[in-house]
Amino acid sequence: MGAIDTAFSYFLDTLPAPYKTYCCAVSGGPDSIAMLYLLHRHTPKNKKLLAVHCHHGLRPHGEIEMAFVKTICAEWGIPLHVVQLQIPQKTKSDETLENRARIARHRAWKKLAMALNAPLFFLAHHADDQIENLWLRAMRGSNLSALIAPAPLTTVDTLKIARPLLAFTKSEILHYLDTQHIAYQIDESNLDPDLGARNYLRNTILPQIYEKFPFAHKGLVAALQHLQDDKNFIEETVQHTAQKIIRNRKILRADYTALHPAIQCRILRNFIQFKIPDFLLTQAFIQRVNTTLLDTAKRSVSIPIIDTFHLRITPHFISLEKRDPPPTSTVWDPQKSPIMYFQNYCFKAEFFPIQKLKSFAVSDTEILADADTIAMPFQIRPPNVGESFVPWGRTRGVRIKKLATDAKLSAYERQSHPLICTFDNQVLWFTGLRRATLAPITPTTQNVLKISVVALQNQDA
Repeated sequence: MGAIDTAFSYFLDTLPAPYKTYCCAVSGGPDSIAMLYLLHRHTPKNKKLLAVHCHHGLRPHGEIEMAFVKTICAEWGIPLHVVQLQIPQKTKSDETLENRARIARHRAWKKLAMALNAPLFFLAHHADDQIENLWLRAMRGSNLSALIAPAPLTTVDTLKIARPLLAFTKSEILHYLDTQHIAYQIDESNLDPDLGARNYLRNTILPQIYEKFPFAHKGLVAALQHLQDDKNFIEETVQHTAQKIIRNRKILRADYTALHPAIQCRILRNFIQFKIPDFLLTQAFIQRVNTTLLDTAKRSVSIPIIDTFHLRITPHFISLEKRDPPPTSTVWDPQKSPIMYFQNYCFKAEFFPIQKLKSFAVSDTEILADADTIAMPFQIRPPNVGESFVPWGRTRGVRIKKLATDAKLSAYERQSHPLICTFDNQVLWFTGLRRATLAPITPTTQNVLKISVVALQNQDA
């Protein structure tokens, strides 16, 4: 056997024994066809092999790919499940078709896995996919654990995902197919550099780097393995450490604060993701936790994560608590109630004539508006999906998600910064981040409305 066959057979031998059925996701492209062929050759006799093809219905060539997969599965005697996907509608204004298609595939795999009692799915990611991930995630500021992704064996909801080709490059896979005289399909959309950041990196940036530095590709593959070893060591250390400092689902605060920051952040990530699997730990959230730990040695504080969960920090423990969801919105008439509490914020309004305005200087915690041109009462509410407004100093609308991303806020943190807006949804202030152009102070302004905000921490008595 060649290197790929030997490595693939060894990978199967190391899989957990309970899995009786192997489901292979097959698009018809070279990577998934190579994996299907390897599974066809090496699946143990006491295991069952199934092929799963997701038909997106987005490209004319998709019909050809589906017919090809049907033909090759019939030729190799492999049962095939064809899933007609329903691509979900956009839930975010900047959500790509690629992301929505991926969500649809995972939903389909999960449903099929439950129906067949076959939770183990094989995906054909390879070393070049990991190199692309390394570049893309490094540019987003990811730490080591996120840079080295995906892993050979992972769990996503109820699915177990196996990726046995991660040690091999695209060229090695293509060479293997050629030596075995196996045909495959080419998805031309993967060759278009204008279709997303990954395609641009794959088809434009990386080829130029490999041409300029011929050793780069081999070096990156080797670096990935070294980084994977480092990641494994760190994650194993995290698991061992967590067993020592977590008691009754609570982190021992003194032991946690004594840890190296690289271990701290991963223990915190795993601790929260146990209850909130899709939680993304951001640097801003880590800094907030660390600041709270430094400032609250003798009292208890709760940091909101999402509407229903708070991270509670007491003098002795760190725990994750479920809380009643906060109100989704409230009405505030500053003329009748100068002080308003909403979620973890206290808003205060002051009205005065323009003659008493001493300075136009404002901060992240206060804004000024023309009291005679702004419509009251206000709504105070979380941002809506895809919502945008024209920030101060701009002439065009900007999505709230982009403003939050620029401020390094996670999706959960973004929702914790409420909007003050009129009842026809004209935004006045994205609290603590950006004021809108609505109701500015001008030479004709007669009366000023000053709104200030204080972020409150949930403190236990």
